[in-house]
Amino acid sequence: MCAMHRICFYPAKKQAACPICSQPVSLERCKTDEDGRAIHEDCYVRKICSSLMKGTVDLRSANS
Repeated sequence: MCAMHRICFYPAKKQAACPICSQPVSLERCKTDEDGRAIHEDCYVRKICSSLMKGTVDLRSANS
């Protein structure tokens, strides 16, 4: 992860680093998280499911 920015780019390949796994993610095929960062869909799903299992996400408040 870059010191000043939360997104590191791999300039030659139009790829960003996934903030969860730190692996390159293609900007053409990526999804974005709630902060607008490029992210692998599988990583994001695992992150949300993990948060739900831990009880740190309340879906009722998100739908209000």
